[in-house]
Amino acid sequence: MKNRIEKILKEEKIASSKFADEISIQRSSMSHILSGRNKPSLDIAQRILRKFPHINSDWLILGVGDMYDKTVNSLSLFENSEDNDVVDTEEKLIEQKTMVEEEAQVEYVTKKTIQQNISKEKKIKKIMVFYDDGSFEELINA
Repeated sequence: MKNRIEKILKEEKIASSKFADEISIQRSSMSHILSGRNKPSLDIAQRILRKFPHINSDWLILGVGDMYDKTVNSLSLFENSEDNDVVDTEEKLIEQKTMVEEEAQVEYVTKKTIQQNISKEKKIKKIMVFYDDGSFEELINA
């Protein structure tokens, strides 16, 4: 997804810092994504799709299809738009959100399966719980 975000920056002619501001994330987070240190989260994908509804969600998330979604009309403040255009855009955003949530569910199930396999091989030795008042508790498995 990193490469696709880079392509958005190039095609939209926007600096990474401005892009971070546009989607309301820390500039350092964007820098970490572009450097490959961190992978973009589900939240970041949603923010991109909300701010740039003309970007194809399948392309952004899965790398499938064209970069631009040809079904989303870009509306100008000076154009008259009919209620159907707004409804279509809202429906598309709901579909995009549903797809992103479904992908997150698949990722969660995959992680859960991996964790279950690991738990068969490893046993918990110690858990530390830190409370917001600065205290902590250490739980040791005997």
